[in-house]
Amino acid sequence: MSFGNNLTNNDLFYMGQGSVLVRPVDENDKPVGNFVNIGSMNSADLSFETDSQEIRETQSGSNNVVKRLSRSVTGTLNLSAKSFGADTIALGMYGDIIKTAAKTGETMQATVSPGHIVSPDGILAAVTSIEDDAMNVLVEGENYAISDGAIEFFRDQSGATSPLAADTAVTITYDTKASKSLEAMVKNEVNVQIVFVGVNTANSDDPLKVTMHKVSLSPTQQRGLISVEQEAELQIQGTLMASNAVTGTGLSRLYKEETVDQDAA
Repeated sequence: MSFGNNLTNNDLFYMGQGSVLVRPVDENDKPVGNFVNIGSMNSADLSFETDSQEIRETQSGSNNVVKRLSRSVTGTLNLSAKSFGADTIALGMYGDIIKTAAKTGETMQATVSPGHIVSPDGILAAVTSIEDDAMNVLVEGENYAISDGAIEFFRDQSGATSPLAADTAVTITYDTKASKSLEAMVKNEVNVQIVFVGVNTANSDDPLKVTMHKVSLSPTQQRGLISVEQEAELQIQGTLMASNAVTGTGLSRLYKEETVDQDAA
């Protein structure tokens, strides 16, 4: 008699999508402030390593392992973000964001020559004037061209009404746009709470919520500036730490995962 395999198939496959939310924790590991949504990513992965002690018996002559004691667990979070918002970059860059209002009438002193490029502070909205010490006014399109963050003085000045001479002292008057400045590597550590709010697309979009109570972020090792073939990625890595804000019997101080209880009445 052959029965084959008549056991119930309880497979629960997983393909996840969702949002990764981040907010700081204070010195007592309690979350503060509002969440920042990191945005679209290529991947978000958790990995765990356990350091264990093996105990061997020494009576049978086989030296068999009879007990294995877990001494510590290390959890690592790896995020590959595709969204390059300033708040997201600041997480990996140990940075602060400083907002600067638009300014008018800013000035910069420089000594320039044909073929030189200068970069005034801020993002340029307009260049009001460029004058040399003799009050000669240089002309945009004849003497120079303006970009968002720089001014280039043409190497060929032959078509200019007042050609620029080498090593000319000039005063540049300009306006800037309102901007966000990411000041990188100004913090000693960045500890955050991270919450993943998503769905399992392989199982009828069932909800999944994962909370990492305290994550100590590592500085980003690379920040892509030019991407030719595909969108850039921002790698953010962190270590799960035991949170002092989590108390109670049977509760993990590292991590919890919540799903809908399908067996609930």
